[in-house]
Amino acid sequence: MTEKLNFIEFMNDRMGRLCPNAFLTLIFKTSRFRKPSAEQKLQLEIWMETDPENEGGWTRVPSNEYDCLVQWFSEDPGGSDFGSYFCLEEPQGEDCRFHVLLCDWDGDEAAALRRWHEISGGSGFTRELDHRVRGLIGHMVMRKGYELTMRDRWGFQRFTREDFVPWREKTY
Repeated sequence: MTEKLNFIEFMNDRMGRLCPNAFLTLIFKTSRFRKPSAEQKLQLEIWMETDPENEGGWTRVPSNEYDCLVQWFSEDPGGSDFGSYFCLEEPQGEDCRFHVLLCDWDGDEAAALRRWHEISGGSGFTRELDHRVRGLIGHMVMRKGYELTMRDRWGFQRFTREDFVPWREKTY
């Protein structure tokens, strides 16, 4: 059994080392998303068979919100490599929001949000990055139960509230 972490100490340590400098919320609306057509799926299969090493630079057509997010991250929209980031998924019925803290990123936030719209049909906005962010992330992970995904130079890690020492129950 692994020892549970203190969430505040964990976030202070990780945010101190990774230096987030942009906070975007990406909104995925199922009603606005266009799934790939049968023809697009067939073309993708043909491309994958004839160019398995992707020398032609083709991209997959996203089939769902996760595919959209993976494509968005892989393209590094906004003109800069994402490198490290924190990402929380907030489900909202059939829709969802991805809250993304980008670290050591000097890209164009507006361009990154435009590219999200092009990929997913959704929208997004930027948030003020200040001392309240740790509390917001803490609320989302510890109270709401959203999964926190983190990427740094050592790879990907996923955390849930079960990985941390429980917070006190709300008394109000």
